[in-house]
Amino acid sequence: MRMLRSISHQAAEQGIPFTHSIDDLFAYVFTGYEPTAKRAISPLLIRRLVNLDLEKKPALRFSRDMFLLSFYLRGIPFVDLVHLRKTDVKHNTIYYYRHKTRQQLSVHIESYAAQIINRYKNEAASSPYLLPILSLTGEDGYRQYKSALRLYNQHLHTLSKMLRLSIPLTSYVARHSWATTAKDEGVAISVISESLGHTSEKVTHVYLASFDNNAMSKANKKVILMVKCLMVQGTSSNAGKSMLVAALCRIYKNRGYNVAPFKSQNMSLNSYTTKENGEIGIAQMLQAEAAMVEPSVHMNPILLKPKGDFTSNVIIQGKSIGDMNFYQYQHDYHNTAFEAIQESFNILKEKYDIIIIEGAGSPAEINMRKEDLANMEIAHMADANVILIADIEMGGVFAAIAGTYVLLDDYDRSRLKATVINKFRGNLDILKPGLDRIEEITEAPVLGVLPYDETLKLPEEDSASLTTHVFDENKDIIIGVIRLPKISNFTDIDPFEFEEDVGIKMINPNDEIGNVDAIIIPGTRNSTKDAKELFDSGLASKIIAKSDEIPVVGICGGYQILGNIIYDENKKESDVGTIEGLKLLDIESKFQHTEKIVTQSEAVIPQKEDLSGIAGEIFAKIAGEKVTGYEIHEGTSHLNSSKDVCPLLNVQKGQGNNDEGDFDGACNGNVFGTYFHGIFHNYNFRREFLNYLRVKKGLEAKYGEDPYETQKDYSLNKLAQIVEENIDMEIIDELLFS
Repeated sequence: MRMLRSISHQAAEQGIPFTHSIDDLFAYVFTGYEPTAKRAISPLLIRRLVNLDLEKKPALRFSRDMFLLSFYLRGIPFVDLVHLRKTDVKHNTIYYYRHKTRQQLSVHIESYAAQIINRYKNEAASSPYLLPILSLTGEDGYRQYKSALRLYNQHLHTLSKMLRLSIPLTSYVARHSWATTAKDEGVAISVISESLGHTSEKVTHVYLASFDNNAMSKANKKVILMVKCLMVQGTSSNAGKSMLVAALCRIYKNRGYNVAPFKSQNMSLNSYTTKENGEIGIAQMLQAEAAMVEPSVHMNPILLKPKGDFTSNVIIQGKSIGDMNFYQYQHDYHNTAFEAIQESFNILKEKYDIIIIEGAGSPAEINMRKEDLANMEIAHMADANVILIADIEMGGVFAAIAGTYVLLDDYDRSRLKATVINKFRGNLDILKPGLDRIEEITEAPVLGVLPYDETLKLPEEDSASLTTHVFDENKDIIIGVIRLPKISNFTDIDPFEFEEDVGIKMINPNDEIGNVDAIIIPGTRNSTKDAKELFDSGLASKIIAKSDEIPVVGICGGYQILGNIIYDENKKESDVGTIEGLKLLDIESKFQHTEKIVTQSEAVIPQKEDLSGIAGEIFAKIAGEKVTGYEIHEGTSHLNSSKDVCPLLNVQKGQGNNDEGDFDGACNGNVFGTYFHGIFHNYNFRREFLNYLRVKKGLEAKYGEDPYETQKDYSLNKLAQIVEENIDMEIIDELLFS
């Protein structure tokens, strides 16, 4: 009746006479709109449709893609979709007239829509139409459209069965789903209209027509991108949060999503330099690798690097803003830090489909809830459901889980949706009664129990993990690593653990060095204090004695300690002030920079004749080859005029020893050092160093693929597999997408 009335009005406008007025003719006929049954599907079901494997069913895949394209193009009806012409596309926007109302609309082509259009670009190459559906015009074209619509709905019906949907898919469901999702996502009713699909479409488009295309594009982007967040919190530090986030990043990346990790605030001495030349926690670097994306400062907007005495160096979005004590930061800087967190989070939301968030410590630290910038406050900010992970190896796992739930108030507890138990060894049947009971207590499911897997080799985030980490010393080659009290960036030694014939011995200040083949003095957050500790403990003299027999290597702060002296007249580094070094390299270091040097760096290995001591022998085969790393240091170093000491690297990008930026490091005798963190992550550099040690012991040199890079990616994939096999991923999907 509505259509007949519309035709009558059009006829009257063209001068065709009627015996009565149009309004009188339809006065006693119902021409209104009856509410229809719900015909919308949720974002979770949209995702299931996206992930449906239809590679071997091209006809069904095409219909699935047309349904998704309709959804991505703001619920465009099928009749309008099939009639879109290539000439309708201008500047990545489609301009078209609705067949039903003849109203002109425009819709911006978001990335998901562009992917589908480009997928069928070749099939429609010879057609004026945008999509390969119509090829005829006139009456033949109309019949072709009706046939395509019937086939489309048949295929959608088949897809409904495959997905076991309670609401069958039809050509209209994409439109209704867009409107419902828009409403649920908080898009203003005045922009998309509550009545879309339930009352007058005419009223809907009156509303839509009153807004500019930019507003509609923003609304559409909010609907179809549907950035989803999930947060992992722990019952304690080192419970497994970082690893679970990394696993989820890899799982959803493997499913085709664009994923980013996010940790609002991290306290760690183990940091990494991004391409933006900013610092983030090493865990977020690993999680970004798991997600196969470039690490960014926005993945860890607040990094706190402890210096002792309740003071930390505060790094905001990659840049140091200075040192603050606990009270200053928590009270005077809290709001500024939270604004930076929000800004970084919103930047990630613009770029990614899914954000997996990591908490810090425990959310049940109720004495600091008001100052929280890492746990529940972030879950509320991101509107994220929370999974709680607990480490069973620490003991009292059920008390830790129950205690966390009990200590949170109702508002925070509402975010906790499920629990995961980590690092389990033994018979799961013995644990099951406890799992059942903890589900009763918390009224939340235990998603699974993750087994302890000793074969996984992934970087550790916190120096506290060095206490529990078991290093294998029963190998052909043993690297002695000095465990400085303020050790930082100890992931510099990680690649050695991936070498099957190489073991690591951690040497504390009061330990004997023992029988090792080389010594590494790693990075430190406080060079002067750690240098003093080496002298006070007597370890300094032992290292000096060993330097006559075996290679001694210093990295960053360890490199400074190898020199003659570290000048710190203003006590910028610590209250120790200026202190002598081990005098194994003829260099002098000085703390004078007002800004920390943070940069990704590249360098070239000099020719043999330009190196001094064993460095020339070790690296002769790779002279002229490139190495990369990253620098994080406040002090600078200068080589003295001695003929015995030479730079280790020719810098091409970055800072190196000092502001001149030409050279990095130094070498002499059995000793060399560098400011480049990650120097041993370069396989050529590590291989030649280890081959020197192997040959020296009468062992064969080794070549081939880099065991670190191959095994690290293997470990990430295996970690993801372990999580998928032992955790209820369907519930995680619901928590993420519902």
